[in-house]
Amino acid sequence: MKFFIPTTARGDKIESIMFWLLKFNCVWPLAKYCPEYQNFIVNCLVWILLSGFFATFYAEYLFIKVNQKDISQVAEGLCALIIGTQGIVRVLHLIFRRNKMRDILQKFYKQIYIDKIENEKLHKNCENSLRLVYFMTWSFLLTLFFIYLSAAIKVARDPKSNSKPYLVKMEFFYNAQEPWKYAFTVIYTGYVGFCTACIISAEDFIVGTTLTHCAARYSILHEDLAQLYEKSLITFTSLNQQKADEIYDAFRANLKVIIKKQQNLDKFFQELQSFLSLPIFSLVLFGVFLMCTVAFALQRNGLSLETFRYFFWLVSICLQFLMIGSFGQRCTDAAAQMSESYYMCKWEFLLFYGDTKANIRLIKDISFGIYRSQKSLHLNGMNFIDLSSKSIGSAMSSSVSYFMFLNEMDKIG
Repeated sequence: MKFFIPTTARGDKIESIMFWLLKFNCVWPLAKYCPEYQNFIVNCLVWILLSGFFATFYAEYLFIKVNQKDISQVAEGLCALIIGTQGIVRVLHLIFRRNKMRDILQKFYKQIYIDKIENEKLHKNCENSLRLVYFMTWSFLLTLFFIYLSAAIKVARDPKSNSKPYLVKMEFFYNAQEPWKYAFTVIYTGYVGFCTACIISAEDFIVGTTLTHCAARYSILHEDLAQLYEKSLITFTSLNQQKADEIYDAFRANLKVIIKKQQNLDKFFQELQSFLSLPIFSLVLFGVFLMCTVAFALQRNGLSLETFRYFFWLVSICLQFLMIGSFGQRCTDAAAQMSESYYMCKWEFLLFYGDTKANIRLIKDISFGIYRSQKSLHLNGMNFIDLSSKSIGSAMSSSVSYFMFLNEMDKIG
């Protein structure tokens, strides 16, 4: 398949293991001018994947319906149902906005991405910030590992049993205990679980990468503004009127370049917001309920080999919330700091060099930069929740409240 490969402004191709997680699930965009038959094949494969998601979703729903009077069983069933629903939402989003994703990523790597050649220190800081994403991914994969291990151990102990365990709590409309049907069921439900972990991890990696480099770009603009006067004023000697005019014009010209860069960065941020609005909404909405149900299942069943899945699952959810909250807050703070950087760029020192009209133009330029920087920039989920530390903290607090409610319902039941 001729998959899309993003390239930097220098023409370097960008490859990442996280991109391959999306390619493996056929939701990574194809190249712009790939053959039509490849589009057809990829679309067929991705709809086969979705059929597995929907079949698993229905089986989880049946389990909850059958065990609706047992709150402990319902909570365990909801764990799988919620993460499955989030997976379906994300897959559908990636399918229908595949071209938009390709355009945004190409624009990001062409205009925003900071490579080692441009600024090695900032590049390294951005890469280090993404370690949290890799920890979250490993937590997801460990969750899957213990799910598979627990089921394998039970089957190995009694392979001829008519009540062999499924990977998660499910109920099927067919007799899934027959040998070949059981093998088929475990294979496709296991594949769906692996795909869910891959898609969530890879998409969160894209969120983290774009936000981290956007914040770094804003920090570069802060430095440019801090050094603007010194760069324009090369020397303090021979301050005749001609030299003064050159200093003044150089300052305004460099200031306009910075304003233009900020406008382009803000524009990209708005495009990113448009693309990521639904994934962020689903992440927070489903994450709140998933956290409380997973925590409840872990508390209800205690810690053992079989329930290790819930421990790592809970860790991965917490890391996911902390990751998107910190990345979103960092980018919002960096954008908001632009107004202060404009005000502190020593523009008042140039008033001595210009006439009244020139000074008015300079003040208007500075005022424009300050004004546009006062508009808060942040990612949000369908205008429902902002991607900030405070909002994510509130979401996690709500999850704790739902967890306590489940405990009370369990005591009553």
